[in-house]
Amino acid sequence: KPFDLNQGSPIDLSVYPEALTFTPFIEESRACPYACRFCDNNEFYNSKVRVKSPEKFEKDLANAVSFFGTKPMYAILTSDLDYNTAKEKALIMKKYGILWSSQMDCFHDWSILVPIFKESGMKLLNLGLESGSPRILKMMGKSKNPKQYLENCRNILKSCHEHDILTRVNILIYPGENEESLNETLSYLDSISPWLQGVVACATVAYPGSRLMQDMEIYEKEYGAKLVDTPQCRATHHYPIHPSAQISFEK
Repeated sequence: KPFDLNQGSPIDLSVYPEALTFTPFIEESRACPYACRFCDNNEFYNSKVRVKSPEKFEKDLANAVSFFGTKPMYAILTSDLDYNTAKEKALIMKKYGILWSSQMDCFHDWSILVPIFKESGMKLLNLGLESGSPRILKMMGKSKNPKQYLENCRNILKSCHEHDILTRVNILIYPGENEESLNETLSYLDSISPWLQGVVACATVAYPGSRLMQDMEIYEKEYGAKLVDTPQCRATHHYPIHPSAQISFEK
C-alpha cells in the first residue's frame, strides 16, 4: 500500500551527511495524473497522485527552514505541482520568506497564478514542454489538444517574464522524429525565446514497464526507431533511443 504523505513526522535532516551542502527539497506530491507514454510513473502508481495537504506541507517546510534557513533556494519536489492547492501552498512559502523553484506541466494555464508565485518567492520555473511538434505531442500522449497545450506554455512563459521569474523548458527527442518535427520544435522554441532563459534537451530514454518500451516494436516498424542496447544499458535498466531512420541517437 502506498505511503500516505500526510502521515509521519517531519524528517530529521541532520542525519544526512553534509546535508547543509545540498539544495533543500520539499516534497509536495508523488506520482502524476497524466499518462505520457515515455514515463513509467503511471505504471507503478496507476496515475493515483498523492498530494500533501497544505497543513502537512507547512510542517515539512517549517522543519526544513529551521535546519537550512532562508538563504538557499528551495526546490519543491513534484511531477506536476497540484493545481488545486498551489495557491495556498505558495502563500505558505511567502510566510516563511524563502526563494523556491518547481516543475510544472502545460496541461494548465498557470499564468493566472504566476503573480502569486512571484510574491511568494518563486525564482525559477521548469516547464515539461517536451516538444513543439503537435504530431509528436500526440504520439507522446502529452496532449490531445496540442494547440492549447502550446498556447498554455506561451502564456505561462510570458507571465513569468513579466514578473521576473526565470524559466526553462525540457525537450525530448522522441521516437518517430524527423526533420519536419524537429524543425517544428525549433520554430516554436524560437517563438518563445524572448521569455526563456534555458532549454534542456535530450534523447528519450525507454524504461522497462513503460508503455514506450512496450510499443518499441511498433516504433521500429513505422519509423526505424531502435533501442541503444549495450551492457551498461542492460545493467542500469535504461535504454536511450535512436529516434528514427532519419535521426540517430548520436546525431
